[in-house]
Amino acid sequence: MSFLTFTTPLADLQPRGYTFQKLYAGDHKVYRKNIGEMSLWCWVSERRLEIEDWYGNTGSIIEAFKKFRDTARESKTFPGMAWVTLHLNRKTGEVKLFDKAEYYGSMTEELAEAYQKKYEGWREVVLEVHSFDKVVEEVNALTK
Repeated sequence: MSFLTFTTPLADLQPRGYTFQKLYAGDHKVYRKNIGEMSLWCWVSERRLEIEDWYGNTGSIIEAFKKFRDTARESKTFPGMAWVTLHLNRKTGEVKLFDKAEYYGSMTEELAEAYQKKYEGWREVVLEVHSFDKVVEEVNALTK
């Protein structure tokens, strides 16, 4: 797991478009900002930065995105859009590129069961390149 720590002063978060929230269940203070479909969370007491519900895997997913960005699949339906699809192991935090050939090669019932067993405990993370570039830019600004 690779938690990210934000270094930006708290006073600078609201001018950057973050909304303050107090989560009463744990008396947590957090700042949140949406960039496209993604939510960035800055947890005040831990100075921890998270995206969506990736928790301690946020840093690993960002690094994998940077590594595999050039493998993005261009959309045939939506010109100018491209996606990177990753697999995240929920237990170990391992992130790897989604293997499209392996997935589509498992379309028989027997192969599909083997594929599901192999990736049990994994989740798919689909990132639209242009939107996620903005998220990465924001994370870089918060963590420098």
